[in-house]
Amino acid sequence: MEYVAHQGSIGHTRLFSELVRHSKHSYAATPSKWFANLRTKLGFTGGDEKKDFHSFRHTVADHLKQLGVAESVIGGILGHQTGGITFNRYGKDYKPEMLAASVEMLGFDFTVTLFT
Repeated sequence: MEYVAHQGSIGHTRLFSELVRHSKHSYAATPSKWFANLRTKLGFTGGDEKKDFHSFRHTVADHLKQLGVAESVIGGILGHQTGGITFNRYGKDYKPEMLAASVEMLGFDFTVTLFT
């Protein structure tokens, strides 16, 4: 939450302001390349071990679903829209504070530096 507050305090409107929008892959190009390099460094290079960046989305969605988290909250974490007019037209996106408790339910250590 400190990082989110810091980004706002320095005038950034996006959480990861260093990401550049790619014409074909939007903002996913840089994290996908980063993850591919990390995956190779860690030895996940083929067969059943090969996972792409979106594998995390599947894991997060399934884990939170099994914990009984509402679909709209999971969608908010994954960056998906809920599909209904109530949330898409009239409701704003979830604030990070609203999603934090569900993210913490994942039990992952988020202290690692993502972009090194």
